[in-house]
Amino acid sequence: MARILVIDDESLVRTFLRDVLEIAGHEVKEGANGDEAIAAFGEFKPDILIVDLIMPEQDGLYAIREIRRTMPDAKVIAISGMHSLAGFDYLKPAVKLGADVALYKPFSPKDLLKAIEDLLPAAGHAGRASQG
Repeated sequence: MARILVIDDESLVRTFLRDVLEIAGHEVKEGANGDEAIAAFGEFKPDILIVDLIMPEQDGLYAIREIRRTMPDAKVIAISGMHSLAGFDYLKPAVKLGADVALYKPFSPKDLLKAIEDLLPAAGHAGRASQG
């Protein structure tokens, strides 16, 4: 089991992700913007942060940058429903700022769980996370 922090401004997306992750045996905490991600990251101490990029108030790029600055070993999955606008790929800056994985919405539960499994240490959470 891993501790996973899900940050997305859309409550339906957070609920979907929570359901998928909890069924897989993970512990989940949610937030709705970059500020909540940073605050919750310090309190919850997740193994993995899943963060949407485009959100009101503080976006996901801000959260990734700040979390990488203070916790360089954090595992981050960036997600976005915005594939490109005028040729700008929204996930590329997330990877440059330190996201370990970038997924375009919609993605399958299988793809998300595979990404999480790949990020977890082999001797640590991965064996437990894949059970369920």
